[in-house]
Amino acid sequence: MCLLPVLDSLERALATGSPDRDFYDGVAATHRLFLAALREAGAEPIESVGQPFDPNRHEAVAAVPADGEVAPGTVAREVRRGWRLGDELLRPAQVVVATAEEPADRWR
Repeated sequence: MCLLPVLDSLERALATGSPDRDFYDGVAATHRLFLAALREAGAEPIESVGQPFDPNRHEAVAAVPADGEVAPGTVAREVRRGWRLGDELLRPAQVVVATAEEPADRWR
């Protein structure tokens, strides 16, 4: 769906913020309307964080060592939200995946 990059830009603008409260409120209102239109069309975001990595729904863009909070093979962070329309994937979520620590001498 070619409109998803527009949503990404609105979300980046909201994350950045603005000293102009009216401008920020306008961007937030536009974001809400955009999300409502996507959902009305049947599009739904893919839940990723804390879920097992699934190459059918996720695109791994980085890896981090697993810790006590996130098990290996689990999505630790979402970089870009994925979307689906019913059973059809519109765009995979770009995610950071937790991995098991490799032994230091593995490549020797």
